[in-house]
Amino acid sequence: MAKLSSDAFVESLVLVQQSSEKTYLERAIHHGQAVLSEVPSESSNRTTIVDILAALLTELYNQSFDPANLKTAIEYCQEAVDLTPAGNPDRAGRLNNLSNRLSTRYERDGKLEDLTQAIEHCQEAVDLKPAGNPDRAAILNSLSNRLSTRYERDGKLDDLMQAIEYG
Repeated sequence: MAKLSSDAFVESLVLVQQSSEKTYLERAIHHGQAVLSEVPSESSNRTTIVDILAALLTELYNQSFDPANLKTAIEYCQEAVDLTPAGNPDRAGRLNNLSNRLSTRYERDGKLEDLTQAIEHCQEAVDLKPAGNPDRAAILNSLSNRLSTRYERDGKLDDLMQAIEYG
């Protein structure tokens, strides 16, 4: 059964790469979740699968605006972060992905908790990227944008000053 699920997942991912139609996305998510249910939590493959599922669900959310898709994408992003140990070079990217999804949910629902967590995860991602790393600038820009958003909401000058510093 695992081989059939895995093959169906790969085939559905190929279709999504060719066209991100809702039907293909839903099929890929279905097959990916079937594969994930067969992968032990300690397997390194699990992190890759939850990363892929988070991306697929985010794309589906962008098409449908169904908050359940975004919620599940955030859960998968959090799992990917939790499975990625400190010192792993992929941790910063996964933190940034989680920050992006939380920021999207903040834009949708306006809950300060989501924005606060997005800023915290983004700051941690920045801290993991040394000066001169090409990914650091993009993460700093994201952090600057989120701090600007919080400044617009709360009017705290510290947020504005940090946003200017990072931007």
